[in-house]
Amino acid sequence: MALVATPPTAADGSWQRLWFSTLRKPWDSIAIVPCESGIDAHKVAEALVSISREHGAKPVRLVNGVGVQPSSVAVVMDSIKGAAERGECLIVPVDPLHQNPSAMPIVRGTTSVLLVLRIGQSRLSVSRTTIETAGADRIIGTVVVG
Repeated sequence: MALVATPPTAADGSWQRLWFSTLRKPWDSIAIVPCESGIDAHKVAEALVSISREHGAKPVRLVNGVGVQPSSVAVVMDSIKGAAERGECLIVPVDPLHQNPSAMPIVRGTTSVLLVLRIGQSRLSVSRTTIETAGADRIIGTVVVG
């Protein structure tokens, strides 16, 4: 599912549709992966967590992977694993993979991936590389921000 919105708000019907589209397949964790610098994946994650609370579909919490350093990757990975073991679901925003390679194991450690693109600015080559790195079969949707 693609969504065009700026800024993301939980009250927006298109964001609610995005949330419900994520529920089509089972998942324990979703990485929110921007394809370009300057895209705030954390805001997208906050909107989805807020919507999940409004609809009570499943308990979801946010674990911030933005700005993760190599020394803290294990902590985020432990959070993802522990949440899955407890039956919790996580939404994990990260930096663009070409900007912060430390986010790669986090993205690969999540069940699903939601890409975030900037309309008219995201480069196709960077988007393709992000899709290849994340795994095309794990991508459950795309958010397009203005």
